[in-house]
Amino acid sequence: MPYAPPRPKPDGAQRFTSTRRWRRPFATLLISLWATSSLASDSPRVAANGIVVDASWEDRSPPPPLAELLSEAGRHRIIAVRGEADFTAHRRLVVALERAVDLEALLLPVGIFEGHWIDRSLRRGAPPEEAARTVYRVWREDPAFLTLLRTLGTETDLEVLGTLCRFHAVGKSLYPDHLEEFLGDALPAPILDEFRQAFGGTERLSRASADDRKRAAAAYERLAEAFTRQRQVLVARHGEARVRFEQQLLDNVPTFLTLEQIRAGELPEDPGFEAREVTTNLDWILEQRHPTGTVLLWIGRGQEVLPLPETGVFTLEFTAVP
Repeated sequence: MPYAPPRPKPDGAQRFTSTRRWRRPFATLLISLWATSSLASDSPRVAANGIVVDASWEDRSPPPPLAELLSEAGRHRIIAVRGEADFTAHRRLVVALERAVDLEALLLPVGIFEGHWIDRSLRRGAPPEEAARTVYRVWREDPAFLTLLRTLGTETDLEVLGTLCRFHAVGKSLYPDHLEEFLGDALPAPILDEFRQAFGGTERLSRASADDRKRAAAAYERLAEAFTRQRQVLVARHGEARVRFEQQLLDNVPTFLTLEQIRAGELPEDPGFEAREVTTNLDWILEQRHPTGTVLLWIGRGQEVLPLPETGVFTLEFTAVP
């Protein structure tokens, strides 16, 4: 997958503006979308702060209550969106906020490589089914999720990123190929081949033997050491921003291996693990990838304890509509 920087904003993009917001040019907008068991496309209709999430959210001239809500949201550093919503509601929220606020990225509760795969696929004009290859099966089989991806690829200019330090089956099998494309001949082939054999494939490492997990950890260590030694060579080929991004992807591997050890029972259960792994990638994205921009953050199940600042937060509460 060829690398590209985030998509530039189109000329003449229509936005709702707030004079208070533009006094804070470096403000970051965090949108927390609670992923719940109601993500199926047959979920009940929902409202955000009492405003039904219907077709009016996609209108460039929304009714005054909705326009006021979006304008008020844009005056805050953080917007937390909580509650229940299906992918159709998420899509309408994305479209409305992308038009009302100067968003740069949508952060999904998937692995950071899997989010990268979605973004690269959409940039190449691939169909939503191809972009969805790496995510949860229940998502990629949901027509509403595919419609969300189609909207992201054709109606917005948001960069799609994942926040989790994990690799689901397809993503885990594709990551070594991605590394090979990036590294080229900068690293000895045996090092990458060892990593591919120990880490790649669609089988879960938590179901493999303890020796297999140790081999995967050792292969990662050798790959990471070689990456560090050849960093300047890679920077000369790809640029600093690309290398920093690939470094972050690679840094997710040991956290993922720790998760597989927890799943296998080699390490004790850790209820706060998922929230911490999100924080790891979120901090990097806000500091390195989008240091001055606005992001839309979707927080999934198990991440409810993700720490957010105590001030500057605007909450949109999603509630079911009878």
